[in-house]
Amino acid sequence: MLSLKNLLAFGVLFGLTSCFYSTKYVVKYDIIESTKSGQAREEILNQINILAVKHKLQKDKKFSKTDTLGFFGSPYHYFKFWTDNNDVVVILNLKYNGSFGNRKNPPYDSLLSQLTDSLNQNFNVTNIQINEETNRKNKIK
Repeated sequence: MLSLKNLLAFGVLFGLTSCFYSTKYVVKYDIIESTKSGQAREEILNQINILAVKHKLQKDKKFSKTDTLGFFGSPYHYFKFWTDNNDVVVILNLKYNGSFGNRKNPPYDSLLSQLTDSLNQNFNVTNIQINEETNRKNKIK
């Protein structure tokens, strides 16, 4: 038989899990290099840096001397961006891990949408692969 103390603890735990969620994204953008100069990668990373400042993300210093960008968001969100190149396609990879977000208004949802919109407006994006693992409840429209 459950004691009142255990029942209360279970209720609090259930309440917290229904309000907050965790999620993981792995996104891959295939972007056609439109010029021979190879500047697409730098322009893409510049756009990511602009979005990071706009959304008040803190830069992860462990990637400062690499070709990878890492950012921390509040309270427990992490973004990692890196590119793979071949002659024609720049592949932008994004790995996102987030915890303790609000289910009804997911944090950084707008950042991910803005990134996709920006890439589509400024580059020739031929393919987007999104893998998402989340316990978020989707809104009914």
